[in-house]
Amino acid sequence: MVTYTLAEIATRFARHDGIDADGLAHYEKSLRNLVQRHYLPPTIQQGRAFLYSRPAAVTIRLAQIASNFGIPRMSLDTLTRWLSDKHIAEAIERANSGESFGIHLIMTSSGTIFASADWADRKEIDKKSLTRAEKALAWIGEGPRAEVARFTLPASALIAETLHVLGES
Repeated sequence: MVTYTLAEIATRFARHDGIDADGLAHYEKSLRNLVQRHYLPPTIQQGRAFLYSRPAAVTIRLAQIASNFGIPRMSLDTLTRWLSDKHIAEAIERANSGESFGIHLIMTSSGTIFASADWADRKEIDKKSLTRAEKALAWIGEGPRAEVARFTLPASALIAETLHVLGES
C-alpha cells in the first residue's frame, strides 16, 4: 500500500494549486488543522509519523475543497465520515472506470444534513421497484424531510485530478 505523510500530500496539492514555496508552510498548516479537526484519521502510524493511504489523501482533498468553500464544521464532519465509511474506495473505483458523478451534502427542511453520491446503481432494478422509486421521487420537495439546500462536489473529476497529482493514475 502506497502511503504519504501529510507534508508530502501538502507539497503535491500546493504545487497543483499554484502555491509558491513561501506559502507552503501556511498551506501545510491548514491541511494539518483540517485533518486534526475533522474525521480524517491517518491510515497508519510509523513512529511519530502519520501516514495516509491513497483513499485517505483523496478524502483530504475533497474535504479541503469543501472547507475552502465555507462548508461548516458539522457538515464537513458529515462528509468526511461518509467518505471514510468505505464510500471513498467505491468513489475511486468508479472514477477510475470513467464514471461521472457528484458527491453532495444535502440539507432537509428539518435541518438534517447528509451526504450522498449520484452515481449509478449497479444493481438491476425491476419494474415494480422502479415504480415505487418514481412515486417516492414525486414527493421530493414536500413534507418535513424535503431538500432545501445542496452543496455538490464534482467528485469524479476531482478524484481523477487528485490521483494524477498524487502520481497514481
